[in-house]
Amino acid sequence: MPRRGRRPMPGLSPGQLLESIPDRQHTLKPAMLSSRGMRLGLPSAMEERRAALRSRTFWKGTVLFPGGLRSTECTVRNFSETGARLDCGGVSDIPDHFQLKIPQKGSALFRCKVAWRRVGEIGVHFETDDVAISENSLVRKIEALEGQNRALLRRLRNDDSGY
Repeated sequence: MPRRGRRPMPGLSPGQLLESIPDRQHTLKPAMLSSRGMRLGLPSAMEERRAALRSRTFWKGTVLFPGGLRSTECTVRNFSETGARLDCGGVSDIPDHFQLKIPQKGSALFRCKVAWRRVGEIGVHFETDDVAISENSLVRKIEALEGQNRALLRRLRNDDSGY
């Protein structure tokens, strides 16, 4: 049985075969574009539809169910100030609204709304007031560190005056 597949026309080199195709067939049509646009070298703006840039992470997270009676562990696969992608393993009964605790982000709890679901993972949007809470905790940490720096500088100045 003969093999199926494309074979070049006999007697034509690949270059000659390409030259024989009219130019209008070389134009790209939307159906020819890849889903992310990366293979064709298209600008990144066409492939990214999120409001905020997400960074890849591998953080531990805890999904806290409403009422606080139950929780489950997850992995935060990517994170931005407006949302995240969570790998929840085999847990399929995660509610549409819950709180997310991420130790790497300090003591802030993020109130989440599920945006999409796939097998084993979910995408969530953070409610806007939680971003402000998270930023406030960072501001408090920075202020505390600045205070420690001032105290250390005072100690250095006092130690230098004794020489």
